[in-house]
Amino acid sequence: MIQYYDNEPFCIIQQEDAGISIDFLSIIEYIKFIEPKILSSTKADSSHNAEDLSSRFYTWNIFLSQQPALMQVYELINYGYEKFKQELKFIDQPIWIHSHGNIHRKGQQLVYHAHKYFILGYISLSAEGSNTNFYLGENNTKKISIPNKDGQLVMALGQLPHDTDIWEYDHERCSIAFNLITESELKMHSAGPCFPFRFK
Repeated sequence: MIQYYDNEPFCIIQQEDAGISIDFLSIIEYIKFIEPKILSSTKADSSHNAEDLSSRFYTWNIFLSQQPALMQVYELINYGYEKFKQELKFIDQPIWIHSHGNIHRKGQQLVYHAHKYFILGYISLSAEGSNTNFYLGENNTKKISIPNKDGQLVMALGQLPHDTDIWEYDHERCSIAFNLITESELKMHSAGPCFPFRFK
């Protein structure tokens, strides 16, 4: 479950390992439904050179929706965090969660960027056939590619630059990304709508 690449820890868990079965179709349909509403009413963050949902991450939190299928995704994140916490011996502290959906179409990709927070992660919903690429080491020059599998959770320490391969298929590539955010980070950076994930 915990794998190390160039001494960087990654928590990689399949939904089956957590006893979870995600309703991919319902969540993908919700993301496709909400996409035009968000794109038409918000502006892209300056750190993203793209006009997509990923660039609007700060404007919404997918877990604030009333889509019940998201409960299984939330449970998978909880399961993964506990494994990561045990491995890395995180101190007990309050943590908030922010999360959003990603959707990309043929010829598009999640562009190179980095987060500002304690932990980053994502769950693939319809992303098999592509990689998420992390850039490690001095000057972030060592590329580590993690193959995407639907229902797979990947969690890493927060500020690693990453992107995805260009999507080559006719159907949409969908995933859910999230940040786990400490109290001090919450005060320093605007993370968009968050809610408590852990009290300790």
